[in-house]
Amino acid sequence: MLPGHDSMTDNGRGEVDAHHPTTGAAHVMAHGGFAADRETLKQRCPAKFAGMTCRAPDTCSVAQGIRIPLTSDRRVFARVDRASYTWEDESAHRAESERVNSRLDGYFECELHTNRGMAKLRACCGWALLVMLGMARGRIGQQHPDLMQSLVRSA
Repeated sequence: MLPGHDSMTDNGRGEVDAHHPTTGAAHVMAHGGFAADRETLKQRCPAKFAGMTCRAPDTCSVAQGIRIPLTSDRRVFARVDRASYTWEDESAHRAESERVNSRLDGYFECELHTNRGMAKLRACCGWALLVMLGMARGRIGQQHPDLMQSLVRSA
C-alpha cells in the first residue's frame, strides 16, 4: 500500500497499481512526469490515459491522478520513469560498484532484515562476492567473456 492511498499498491519497480473500488481489479497507472517544484511523481488514471471511461467515476479515488513524494521511497520511485528511454540511457552510465551493490541486494538478498549484526552481513556479502568472482572466472575459462557479468545466463 502506498502511504495515504488505500487503493494503491506498488510492485517495488516503480509501477503503481490502482485497484478498482468495486471489483478490486488492479490496473497499472500511467506515469505523468516529475514535478520538480513539489519533488513528486505524478501518476495518471489508467482509464483516462487509455482513452476509456471509468466504470466508477463517483467512487474512484484516483480519477484526477495522484502525486507520490520522492521521500516515500527513493529506491522505488525515481525522478525518471523506469520504462522510458531516458532511464535506459542513465542506467548505461552506472558505475560498476552500483551494479555490484544492486546485485547484493537483489540477487543475494544481503539487505534482508534476517541478517542481524555486522558479522552476518559481512559474511553474506563475502560469500556473494566470492560467487560473483567465481562465476566470472568460470566464464572467462570457458571462453565466454561476454557473459562474465551475467548471473542468469549459462555459458
